[in-house]
Amino acid sequence: MADRNELLQRQQALQDVYEEASTQLMEIPGVIGVGIGIKEKSGDLTEDIAFRVYVVEKKSLEDIPTEERIPETIMGFMTDVIKVYQPKLRVFVERMDTKDHRPLKGGVAIGAENVSGQGTLGWFGIRNSDSARILLTNKHVIFSDATGTSTETKKVGQASYSSFCCCECGEIGETIVGIINNNVDCAIARLDDDVNLSLILTNNATTQQISIAGSDAAIVGETVRKIGMRSGFTTGVVIDIGAVTVTPPNDPAGTPVSIIPNQILIRPDATETYEIENGKFAFSNYGDSGSVIVNGDNEIVGLLYSGDENNYSVDITFANNIANVLTALSNSGNAITLSVSPPGGRSYVASRHAIPKTPQPLTRTRLDDILARTLDGDPAANPLVQAIQDNSDEIISLINHSRPVTVTWHRKQGPSFAGAFMRSVKEPSYQIPDEINGISRQLFLNSMAAALEEYGSDRLKEAIQSYSLPVIYACIHNDSVEDIVAALHHILMPSMETAVFP
Repeated sequence: MADRNELLQRQQALQDVYEEASTQLMEIPGVIGVGIGIKEKSGDLTEDIAFRVYVVEKKSLEDIPTEERIPETIMGFMTDVIKVYQPKLRVFVERMDTKDHRPLKGGVAIGAENVSGQGTLGWFGIRNSDSARILLTNKHVIFSDATGTSTETKKVGQASYSSFCCCECGEIGETIVGIINNNVDCAIARLDDDVNLSLILTNNATTQQISIAGSDAAIVGETVRKIGMRSGFTTGVVIDIGAVTVTPPNDPAGTPVSIIPNQILIRPDATETYEIENGKFAFSNYGDSGSVIVNGDNEIVGLLYSGDENNYSVDITFANNIANVLTALSNSGNAITLSVSPPGGRSYVASRHAIPKTPQPLTRTRLDDILARTLDGDPAANPLVQAIQDNSDEIISLINHSRPVTVTWHRKQGPSFAGAFMRSVKEPSYQIPDEINGISRQLFLNSMAAALEEYGSDRLKEAIQSYSLPVIYACIHNDSVEDIVAALHHILMPSMETAVFP
């Protein structure tokens, strides 16, 4: 089996000529889409990659006029004629987890107010505009299956949401936006402040646990995994990254459904044992909607939304490209940053103390608590403490009232880092995050030092120039306030003028 780099290189060769090849193939009558994927022979996968040419109906060669036949090769690459896949409701042998999970995890069951059925909580993230913690899933899981964008507020629950008289059960948050268009079926919901979560993919249907390391594009031929509430952990192979999927001309209610391009197609890996009722093997199940698709590097490549169990010897799963999901959310005014699991797969319990839902104004008391008070008992740090106290009022004013400094403070996650430092003061065992919302501790501190120096008074500028280097060094090389103080004690002895860095 080729390694990931080799798979990427052969895929890129087709992508480089895709636009021209696709244009030529789409001019052939009956062709409704062109993808890049694995060539099939008699329903089995080969070792070759090809331009997959999608048609509504496959015909015998003798029934097709010569000028309308799809060439065996184009632009130097093989073609493969594929009958278009048709997503539909599926029925499977049960292997589901509908239990409550606290703290929350990716891969568990969720439901929403006035929405029938359950789907899967795919993964977590942060909405960039306000640092709100969010969950990611499909629109049809927590809103409806209607095309378009929805912003109505619904309660979301895990494992489901229910209410009776004045009692609500399972509530974990509320919807923000849901989108179904020609590229995606996605939605996000804001998590309540008092809901804890673990940045891990797992549930009671499997012993597997997946840590998330980021996101990337899917690659044809690579093995991927998912954990969903209905079928648990399964493995599959990406067989197409640009396929066209289309429902039957009308749904059961008689509503026409449009063609959906640019989807990832996945079939179960040869070792996968999950089996549907008609004897076919499958990568996913009805109820797994909303699951994230993860590659071998633990990166999210797709968001599962549907599949086809009828036309082929194994079930085919459809997923949105994760880049299209993030773009759609951004275009709706709800750009998000996907969460990353801590190193080593450790669970991280998020809290409103570390990442406030609504940033609080900085006050003199909070600044003294976060910075000065933590150093007050250290004689070697007294000059620094004095500098902080002398400049506190000006720092507060700049952060709260000088637009350039205020913007830097919020864009570089100042409220969240301040909360993390304060928590470390109260809980010595707590580790200050290296990164919040994609912003590292070092970037936050460097940016704030530069902003305060640029817009501050001469006295503040002098203090920044004198003390910022040792403070930033200590803060980026230590994970608790206690260790930061100890480092400053070492760095600043015997005097501020002779500071020495390890």
